[in-house]
Amino acid sequence: MAGTDVKFLESFFDAWNRHDIDAIMGAMTPDCIYEASSGNETFGTRYSGQKDVRAAVLGLWEGLPDARFSDCSYLVSGDRAVVEWTFSGTARNGNRLVANGCDLLTIKDGKVALKKSFRKFKPS
Repeated sequence: MAGTDVKFLESFFDAWNRHDIDAIMGAMTPDCIYEASSGNETFGTRYSGQKDVRAAVLGLWEGLPDARFSDCSYLVSGDRAVVEWTFSGTARNGNRLVANGCDLLTIKDGKVALKKSFRKFKPS
C-alpha cells in the first residue's frame, strides 16, 4: 500500500520533531484518530478528526515546547506499523520527561488513520 514504508514514517516523525503541524496533519487522513498515551480512559485520551488532533498536538507542544522523538525504529506490515521511540520534553515548570514508548499506526490511503501512543510510566 502506498505510503506504508519506512521513509514515510521517518518523514512523519521528523515533522513531529520539527513541530511542523501542517506536515503532520498532511500525513494524516481527514478522519484521523490520535490516542495519546495519557488520559482518564484505558486508551489514554482520544482525539478524532483533523481539528481535534491538530489542537491536541499543538497543546502537547505548548506544554512541552522542546518535545521530540529520538532513537526511532520502524516495523511495517501491510497497512500497520510499529514505531518504537524515546520521547523527551521539558515542561514549562522545568520538569523533564524522558520515557521509552511506541506508536501503533494504521495506514489508510497512504496516510496515518490511527496513531495509538504508548509509553512507559515514569513517576516524577
